[in-house]
Amino acid sequence: NEELILENALIRAEFNARGELVSLTDKPTGREMLSKPSNRFRMYRDMSFFFDAWDIDSYYENQEVALVSDAEVSVEYKGSVESCILIKRKINQSCLTQRVILRNNSRRLDFETEVDWRETHKLLKVDFNTNICTDAMLSEIPFGYAKRPNHKSRQYDADRFEVCNHKWSVLCEGKRGVAVLNDGKYGISADGGTMSLTLLRAATSPAKFADKGVHRFTYSVMPFSENFADSAVVEEGYALNCPVLIKQGFAGKKSFIHVSEKNIVVDTVKYAEDGSGDIVIRMYECKSINTDCKVHFGFDVKSIYVTNMLEQNLAQVDVDGNELALHFKTFEVITVRIKV
Repeated sequence: NEELILENALIRAEFNARGELVSLTDKPTGREMLSKPSNRFRMYRDMSFFFDAWDIDSYYENQEVALVSDAEVSVEYKGSVESCILIKRKINQSCLTQRVILRNNSRRLDFETEVDWRETHKLLKVDFNTNICTDAMLSEIPFGYAKRPNHKSRQYDADRFEVCNHKWSVLCEGKRGVAVLNDGKYGISADGGTMSLTLLRAATSPAKFADKGVHRFTYSVMPFSENFADSAVVEEGYALNCPVLIKQGFAGKKSFIHVSEKNIVVDTVKYAEDGSGDIVIRMYECKSINTDCKVHFGFDVKSIYVTNMLEQNLAQVDVDGNELALHFKTFEVITVRIKV
């Protein structure tokens, strides 16, 4: 169906009548990024031996619940800024509505999802089946990422059938890869080229109906055609979770803080906890690269101190024209206190 295609200058996404993503093409290279249909929902019986609301036991994979209902898939709108496909379907006893949105000049395909969840002891995942060949998945953790196996070659690997991620997880090989991003779904599993994001559970203890009701969340898939270190995955993860706020008016063009290197993230900007009025800025290196960078401040600076996490001064550093030179080790966190 030619209508069920979202396309811009960077990617082309094609859907079938069940709302599954059957093709995801990186347009600059012409490469297909999927091995089989994705955005594929999988449901399993979920009965934990000990802690109903906290544990997922590995044998859940042997207890899949068939999802056979049809879907209603239509084009909600198409425009020069963004386009949207609407998906409505039953998921066992529950109802799901998705708006799949692709924006102009963006590689990120968003799945804005609402589920009226009516299950008991069920686990819902969504699969993205990539054709990436690699032996590990990268998953964001605080101030960096962890590399974990996407296979079960050893018992040690098999025991990590479900792992945590913050804003994103990635499978990559050479100069290409696929990321799955989320705005609040922190469990994921990987098997070969497949990433399976955990969406919902349905425990009955300690609260009998705790998970039942309407859930709203967004997850995204993002292909890229460069080394992971050069990709925009980290930036898009922040953009999904911390969207830009727009207010009416004009304030001119100015950057409060500007960092010269893209792999240095300004994570925190706040006043010091001691009430001194000093500004505290916390930054980190996000892609495991030793990096020299310059931090430029859009305001006058009297002095800057590097501090520990408790905001206690460790050493004063030189400032040259409201610009600070720093060196970051891989995944290093640096906190500075600024007197203005």
